[in-house]
Amino acid sequence: MASDDEEMEISKDNMEDDSDDNDTDDDSTSEDSADEQIDDSKQEAELVVLRDAVKSSPYNYQAHIDYINLARQYTNLEHLRFARQTMSELFPLTEKLWLDWIHDETLLLVSNSEEKKEFVQLFERAINDYLSVMIWIEYVQYRIPYYISLNSMEELRNLFERGLSSCALHLTDGSLLWAAYIETEKAILEGILLNYQTNANNDLKEKIAQHVDYILTLYRRQLSIPLRGMDTVYYTDYNEFCQQYKEYLPTNYNEKYDLTLKDDLDRAIQRLKECEKFEQELEDTKRSVPTYRKYIESEKEPTRIQCLYERAIVDNCLDGDLWLSYLDFAEEYLTSTNILQSIFQRAVRNCPWVATLWIRYAEYMEFNKT
Repeated sequence: MASDDEEMEISKDNMEDDSDDNDTDDDSTSEDSADEQIDDSKQEAELVVLRDAVKSSPYNYQAHIDYINLARQYTNLEHLRFARQTMSELFPLTEKLWLDWIHDETLLLVSNSEEKKEFVQLFERAINDYLSVMIWIEYVQYRIPYYISLNSMEELRNLFERGLSSCALHLTDGSLLWAAYIETEKAILEGILLNYQTNANNDLKEKIAQHVDYILTLYRRQLSIPLRGMDTVYYTDYNEFCQQYKEYLPTNYNEKYDLTLKDDLDRAIQRLKECEKFEQELEDTKRSVPTYRKYIESEKEPTRIQCLYERAIVDNCLDGDLWLSYLDFAEEYLTSTNILQSIFQRAVRNCPWVATLWIRYAEYMEFNKT
């Protein structure tokens, strides 16, 4: 065994070793902190350079993109918000730019009512630049809990209907928004049914029947439109729903819904087959304007033509002639002055160098001034 003196020596040595280790740890921490400060300063300097580049050349599109990308890479919220706000004031933003912005702000969102109001305004801005099913889906999914918590079904449905007025006819992606709408209504219906099972009464039973009828109407609307995946919607989703809620179906169900719906479905499927050759050609030609023009010429329904123009704009937003063609169509077939004015505003915002667009816009405003 070690003597008391030896134990004291060992303890002293250990204390000295621990002291050396602590000194080393302190030195390491100081060095790390200094390195972080250097990195932060370096990042700030890089971001300032890009910010100044944007300020000196505000219409340099790529400069804005570079600034946003670097601010996002460095997770610098102050620069990122400034970069996005600055760019959005000068240029319409693509779907990806808006979705990135929305997703980043979602992570920072708190229960502050003012912040939530600003977030809703962000969505309202996002849906106005270009046709985007995905932005609309993000929007309605964000608002669903809010409206349900207030029992504001009418407002929730109004929001979905606004989305459908924009995206319902989108052949390749439109079914996604329809599905979101119908699944939301189904979830609400299940809640009513659960309440009925524990508190059965005629009022709740009538409410279930009305909700079933509403969902049937949504299916009927969707299945009358040529959309990808409509076979599955009818033969799986729709039929399963009817089977699950068969005791709540309208008394004239076969005549009013199923039989006429099948006729609408057959016509829509036939048109879908005709459209698919154009969809394939769009893929083959990288969504070129000439292919979109052929597609548009094959369509006879003004509402579907408008949707095709909106899709064409997404893929060819800098084509001034395409905007002029869209305006020719819109002035002849669209009656809403709000929609027409929006198209004019977006046209000059996307192609500010096209003088004819500005002339047409000025003539329109002169003719429609109050």
